[in-house]
Formats: sequence, C-alpha cells, structure tokens
Amino acid sequence: MSYSLDQLFRLAENISITNIEDESVLLDLNSGSYYGLNHVGTLLLNELQQAHSLGQAIEAVSQRYQTHNRLVADDAHKLVNQLVTQNILLETE
Repeated sequence: MSYSLDQLFRLAENISITNIEDESVLLDLNSGSYYGLNHVGTLLLNELQQAHSLGQAIEAVSQRYQTHNRLVADDAHKLVNQLVTQNILLETE
C-alpha cells in the first residue's frame, strides 16, 4: 500500500523501543516478537514519532544522508508498510 506524504503515524501502545547506538529494537509486549531497525529506519521512525508526516520524515532522512527524496521514499514506503502490517505503526487521522 502506498501512503500519502501527508499521512501521520503513531507507534502502537504495546510496542516498546530500545535504542542501541543509532539502531533500535522494537518489542511487541503482547506477542514477544521483535523487529530490528538499522540507523536509517530508526531515523525515519523517530521522525514519524515526532508527529511529522511521512513526507517530512522522508525529507529529514534525505537531508541527513544527502540523497534524493525519491530513493528514500521507495524504502520508506516499504518499511512503513511492513510496520503497519505487523501492527507496530498505526495510521492517525
């Protein structure tokens, strides 16, 4: 699924985050399953958690790593889709 660049997300209440240097581990407290994010995924998630839209998060990652928005956008949509599918991220209105 492709989300609008204006879309906002929030972390599900049952998800705990542990940051290890510039990476993070997300733990589902209900199921005990976990999901690891590299430094780019962690930055994207941090931007989304600060109530930034998907587009703003993509822009922040693009600026940080000095790359084109289009390249970041493809990977960002894939990651967000995975996190939503696994009920880690929830869409907000």
